[in-house]
Amino acid sequence: MAKQKVWILKPNLEAKTAGGVSPFRGDLYDVVMGQVVLADSEAGARKLAEENCGDESASYPAIKTWLNEKYTTCEELKGGKEAGVVLRDFRKMRRF
Repeated sequence: MAKQKVWILKPNLEAKTAGGVSPFRGDLYDVVMGQVVLADSEAGARKLAEENCGDESASYPAIKTWLNEKYTTCEELKGGKEAGVVLRDFRKMRRF
């Protein structure tokens, strides 16, 4: 088994579908806004992320947002960087 690496995946909030909307748009509640996964490659990390998605991908099955570089980023996390938060996934509740 290959050595596993730590990957962080985040949405590209600027990317739009052919219909002109973002899969991560603010009116969806069951949306994954970031993932940190262990995998041996970027392809493996994206596959794990897609398998653990929310409505951001389930609502757009043809796009597969976590597999698609247009809609998400995937970066290997390596040591030696400054101390800080790796992922803070926060969405403020909207008042109705």
